[in-house]
Amino acid sequence: MSFPGVSRFAALKATPIKVLLLYSLIILVLVIGGVMKFVDERRQEVVAKLNQEAAAIARSQALLLGDHLAQAEGILTQLELQLNVKRLLQDHADLSTRDLLRNYRNLFPYAIDLLLLDRAGRVMATSNSMLSNLDIAEYCAPLGKQQKFIGSGGVFFYKPEPISQCPATVAIVYARPLKSNGETLWLLLSPDSFERVLNQNLSNLGAWANFHVVDAEQNSLQTFHGDKNQGLPAGHFVMHDSWIDPQSGIRYASVEMPVKGTDLKVHIDYSIDEVLDRYWWQDAKFAILLALIFLLAWGVFSWFVIRMVSRYQDSLEDSEQHFRTIANGGTALIWTSDTDKLCKYFNEPWLRFTGRTLEQEYGNGWAEGVHPDDLKRCLDIYVSHFDRREPFSMEYRLRHADGSYRWLRDDGTPRYDRHGVFLGFIGFCYDITEHKHAREELEQYRDRLEELVEQRTRELAIATEVAQTASIAKGSFLANMSHEIRTPLNAITGMVHLLRKSSLTPEQLDRLNKLETASHHLLDIINAVLDLSKIEAGKFSLEEVPLRVEAIIGNVISMLHERARSKDLKLVSEVHSIPRNLLGDETRLQQALLNFATNAIKFTTSGGVTLRTALVEEDEETALLRFEVIDTGMGIAPEVLPRLFSTFEQADNSMTRKFGGTGLGLAITRKIAMLMGGDAGAQSTLGAGSCFWFTARLRKGPSDSSAQSQVNKEAAEATLRRDFAGRRILLVEDEPINREITMELLGGVNMVVDDAEDGLEAVELATSNHYDLILMDVQMPKMDGLEASRRIRQLAGYTQVPILATTANAFAEDRSRCLAAGMNDFIAKPINPDDLFAMLLKCLAK
Repeated sequence: MSFPGVSRFAALKATPIKVLLLYSLIILVLVIGGVMKFVDERRQEVVAKLNQEAAAIARSQALLLGDHLAQAEGILTQLELQLNVKRLLQDHADLSTRDLLRNYRNLFPYAIDLLLLDRAGRVMATSNSMLSNLDIAEYCAPLGKQQKFIGSGGVFFYKPEPISQCPATVAIVYARPLKSNGETLWLLLSPDSFERVLNQNLSNLGAWANFHVVDAEQNSLQTFHGDKNQGLPAGHFVMHDSWIDPQSGIRYASVEMPVKGTDLKVHIDYSIDEVLDRYWWQDAKFAILLALIFLLAWGVFSWFVIRMVSRYQDSLEDSEQHFRTIANGGTALIWTSDTDKLCKYFNEPWLRFTGRTLEQEYGNGWAEGVHPDDLKRCLDIYVSHFDRREPFSMEYRLRHADGSYRWLRDDGTPRYDRHGVFLGFIGFCYDITEHKHAREELEQYRDRLEELVEQRTRELAIATEVAQTASIAKGSFLANMSHEIRTPLNAITGMVHLLRKSSLTPEQLDRLNKLETASHHLLDIINAVLDLSKIEAGKFSLEEVPLRVEAIIGNVISMLHERARSKDLKLVSEVHSIPRNLLGDETRLQQALLNFATNAIKFTTSGGVTLRTALVEEDEETALLRFEVIDTGMGIAPEVLPRLFSTFEQADNSMTRKFGGTGLGLAITRKIAMLMGGDAGAQSTLGAGSCFWFTARLRKGPSDSSAQSQVNKEAAEATLRRDFAGRRILLVEDEPINREITMELLGGVNMVVDDAEDGLEAVELATSNHYDLILMDVQMPKMDGLEASRRIRQLAGYTQVPILATTANAFAEDRSRCLAAGMNDFIAKPINPDDLFAMLLKCLAK
């Protein structure tokens, strides 16, 4: 097997020294060029930084000097000083003048002296008692033509005599003339005030840095030297941007800054070479570092050339060890064979599995461990696929080190070198014993599958029967509870109706109203529980009759009008573009709207309630309507809205004490809306009001259909009394109170009533008498109403006589049983008198 790059290695080996020298020369040239460029850039950066530092120091000193001169101007321009000096001059009080000048001089910490000169330049008064009556020419050695400042003012330099009370060698004068006879005030400033800043900054520019304050005529104030700020004599100064000292040959550079408001300038010069010499060691270190890098690169390159061949051999050994580790590190049993079909390699997992040595497995030694029943088949597959050089996969049993035989799956694949030359086969074997056992168990389980399915079917049938039994028990319980509650409730509501016809005091009438309200509330609760139970049981059926949405809205408005008026609330309705030919359950739509509207009035204290209906969408067969009830009440918190339509839930459970309610109305409304193909929901803002809505998809009827006419319930009683008086009615009721109340109601409309306590007695009365209508209770002793109705229908002349069921059971299946027994219609207890009269009129009118 060849190694990539061997030819390049041979060429390099022929002239290693020349190659090394060539590489060394190239690297050396690059290093020298790089160092020179780096040093040049480095020095330019240093010079630029020096210029910035010098400019900053000069700017700081110029600002400092400008501040001092501004303070001096502030002192000399004080009107009080000038007036006092004039007044003292007039009085010729020298001592008082000197004290006055001393006091003003002390106002400025850097002042040397404060002088008063006459027009001739002679000192008239001074803050220093030893300098009075001196000529200014004798007192100071002029550095310029300061005589022109006498009587005119300005800023200039002068050199006072070396007197002990005036230690400064050079000073700055700020002159200010008096507005009198030409006298001038001179305030002498000491340049020592610059020492604080110079001690901090000037030494950064080097030992040869100099500081000057220069006037417009090139006169220099005391010069400060960077070496310990040594003061040098003042004199005439010639400024240059840069120059070379002729004696030392050192290069200098300078910067200057003007002093604001004067013709003075601050000038700083420094030695460039001195500062650059500080960085020579850094440049040297960089050059040494580059040299070391060069030598290291040279050594690495030389070592690489010398070790290339040995590294090639090491790489081959590492590659072999790498693949050996991979082969031995897994769970697969690996083997390889050469072109002679004999195996030359087995990995360590194979040897651990068989418990044999590599020498024992070489060639065809591995076949000694194959189960005798599998050996021929195994060798045939191996040889045939080897000859065709095709992959194979076979299963056989191989003896384990513990003596047992275990199943292996052997996947063999032909192997080739990179030139496509066939080298033999490589195989990967996996222990599949557990898999084989699992497959056998799966086959056994499949055989038992039908038995298991039959067993599960029986269990499911039992569970279904249990569920149906529970459902029947639940329905029976609710039916019994309905009957047991509605029966006494029927007596209560009937008695209330009868009592209203008697003479009552206002107090008795009020109590009767409260009793009626309580009975209606109890009936609403019972109806809500039964409705919810019927919906959950899937026995809640909807009617589909022609209806008018406007009439439904009007009914709800009329029922709640008085309640809204008692709370001073506006109750209005809005109906927008509703199709006329709609079919649906008018009672359930009205119930849903009534639930929303009743809640809205209950929880609204001011404002009003609006009932709104609009068309959402329609097609040729259906129309989707949206009903909304909008109030201006207390609103509902956002976190409460998601659970508001759950059963037995209200916005605040504590509200049940104040407002009452079961928490079923909204849940029933949503379920009714969903049965009608819609949904229900609410939006609310706490403290601002709510909007409760539901949608219903109603089918369209014939275009000429109209809502069925409703019997005027209030006129039914009068019609019965006028047109059907004397008709014979058979009342079958086992409850004495209910029987008494119903007889009283029927007697009130001039009906002739016979009564029976059970079904058996009813059959006997019907056999001996003929009745125009029979009111039949369903649950009675001896014989129930269903059996009695069936027997009465078999009597002569009773095939068309109306039989009305009166029962407390209000489920749909109860109605179906009544109709199946031959009854004509159904009246649920407690019986509403108006509903009873309307039903009687309907049946007798036929």
